[in-house]
Amino acid sequence: MAWSVSVVGAFDRFNYGDVLFSRISEHLIKTALPDAEIEFFALRRADLRTQGGVATRPLSELYRKRPPDDGHHLVMVAGGEVLAPTWAQMAEHLVPPRLSGALKRLHRRTGYAFWNPLWQRIGGCANRLPWTIDPSSLPAPDRTFICYNAVGGTSLGALTKADIAWQAKALSQAAWTTVRDAPTADAVVARGLPRPAVRPDSAVVMRDLLPPGQERRLRNALFARSGAVPKRYLAVQIARKWLQGTETALIDGLAEVHRKSGLQIVPFAIGRAAGHDDHVAADKICARLKGCPWVTRLPHDLTVSEIMALIAGADVYVGTSLHGNITAFAYNKPRVGLLPHLAKVVGFRDAWDLPEMPAGVEIPQLAGAVDTALSLAGGSAPAQAKVFYESSFRDMIIELRDAVGHCSEAQNLERAA
Repeated sequence: MAWSVSVVGAFDRFNYGDVLFSRISEHLIKTALPDAEIEFFALRRADLRTQGGVATRPLSELYRKRPPDDGHHLVMVAGGEVLAPTWAQMAEHLVPPRLSGALKRLHRRTGYAFWNPLWQRIGGCANRLPWTIDPSSLPAPDRTFICYNAVGGTSLGALTKADIAWQAKALSQAAWTTVRDAPTADAVVARGLPRPAVRPDSAVVMRDLLPPGQERRLRNALFARSGAVPKRYLAVQIARKWLQGTETALIDGLAEVHRKSGLQIVPFAIGRAAGHDDHVAADKICARLKGCPWVTRLPHDLTVSEIMALIAGADVYVGTSLHGNITAFAYNKPRVGLLPHLAKVVGFRDAWDLPEMPAGVEIPQLAGAVDTALSLAGGSAPAQAKVFYESSFRDMIIELRDAVGHCSEAQNLERAA
């Protein structure tokens, strides 16, 4: 029986976590359904293969895609904060960075409810929300299965009551739904739906993507480009918007960490798309610490694999990125999640990590949090989360095959009648 698999996500811009989902999804599907045809869909056509991602087709083309004549169509929403975004919010991330702020101000002034239908029409898609797929809007819905793979949805402020009602109906028709944290499960229940299973973010399996030897070679080559190969280092990342107003405290904290531990400080960028702009923050940190021999400046065009290798080799990771934190978690490296209002990072720690691992840390408390993280090295939580997620993915495939069997049986009975 033939399977056509469409993987859906924000794979058309360089934000580390989103691009990572495409790689992980491809790995998992090829393992579970080795003969499946796999395609990737995002809001626009793009090709991020040179950056470690995938080539994408526009999401509008998904709504014209039919299953194979002798098979079925699996549409997998790959993960990430996909239940909350609206069309207008996604547009803010796709325009050039210099326009993103102006577009956001325009949306807020007029109201997102006004702009969402317009951006939906521009996107050419049938669905009211970009990452929620209504099976009835696709060709051959009786042979199409929608699966939501450990997704998030903790920030729902821009959704109207009509959005939520539409989303609840679409989610109720999904063949499989798992979410990555309790707040997202609560949000699904608030829509009047059964509580979905809570499973780790799929990024916990990322070590399968990069053999240890390749990881070391990538890291050494990356530092060779910067002219220095630190023996011990702290990798630090922060989005530009979170650096505003905290810059001096962060610089002071990094200097104190170096003074106490001797660690080299390595600022780097994880999210380069509009709305993230980590590279701008990294430049500001390096400018403030210009001339300090204990700071290593890296290029901004890191690939997904280079980011993985960088964090895997660090003595400690510090940052605001959920998937920066999860990378450190997957490689069992000490990690410090910054800022208490970043619910995704705190939610992941509370669900899957050691309860003592620092998350939601105010920047003035950085040095003490690094000391705490360094004292907590090791543990079985990453391995347990990986096994748990892999078991959940296998369960999804088993359930899909069972559903296909029931569909085929019903079709045979219908033909016989």
